Amino acid sequence: MLSINLLILIFSIFCISINDGRIIHYYFDEDNEERVNECIINAIDHLTEETCLQFVRSQVPKDSILFLDSGHCSWQETNNTVHLGVNCINDAMCSQIIARALTNDRPYPLVSRILNLKYNCTDKCTILCENGGSITGDCTCECGYGFTGDRCERLKGEALFTDTSCGIRDDDDDGTIALSSFPGNAPKQTYCQWLIKADEPWENIEFEIVELDLDNENLLPSQKCGDSFVIFGSSSVQNPIPCNSEGSAILGQKYRSDSNWLFIELRANAYSLRQHKGPLIKYNVVNEDGPNNIRTFSSEQVSTSTSTFIASFWTLLMTAIFRIAH
Repeated sequence: MLSINLLILIFSIFCISINDGRIIHYYFDEDNEERVNECIINAIDHLTEETCLQFVRSQVPKDSILFLDSGHCSWQETNNTVHLGVNCINDAMCSQIIARALTNDRPYPLVSRILNLKYNCTDKCTILCENGGSITGDCTCECGYGFTGDRCERLKGEALFTDTSCGIRDDDDDGTIALSSFPGNAPKQTYCQWLIKADEPWENIEFEIVELDLDNENLLPSQKCGDSFVIFGSSSVQNPIPCNSEGSAILGQKYRSDSNWLFIELRANAYSLRQHKGPLIKYNVVNEDGPNNIRTFSSEQVSTSTSTFIASFWTLLMTAIFRIAH
């Protein structure tokens, strides 16, 4: 009987400790502008629905996060303060800055998914869709054009590639996209997809179309290119890419991806009158212009917090065992 009671007690203490870790206490400075508080409250409401966290407004500053209208947006770990300002807040920023205060890393665009993973919210959706994929109602990924896989992590046309250069580029911060035959001519029947992927979710791909030797002969009046050439992942690019006289206007222009990936596809016209070299694109990975000044917990602080939790747990456990035994 003693062993059963002991197991129940251990489980209860563990559950209480875990649940307490999911309760986030916070308070507002009394001089905050209403817009600042409203932005945080909206973000808290959203995160409460999407995660297992409970946000409790507290009157006691100790161990609570302070949201302070300071005229700028940053996280100050030394005094547990989130600084905010009307000039830098929006819905995304308020969610991001809360996540920054609760994690030891810069959060992903889908803040709730990272918090669910960190706080072990097993009853919430924790899947992270990649490359522009979206979450469906049953917590699965719906992939955009060109992608497949549980997380939209793979190129859908991989089995049909005709060139060794095709595939995923995720190991370099800069490079070029071109067919392996470049600067020579490529076969007329060429099909290729490239995915440029930055390591971090807050990084972007800056790219430039240097050359564009595609089929631009015997085009129909409304046709802009005999080959099909598209670039997805950058709202600044209009698809399909033209290779007629309009195409020369985009050469040498600097573009940037909307997030940390860029998808490129070439379908060459098998009935072209002659062979072509294809495109030449230069790219490099850059940091996103965003809330880079939001500080994070140091690894030392996270490690210390974890150690403190474990020490406290075992102290409670040993005390309980001693009381039961005596």
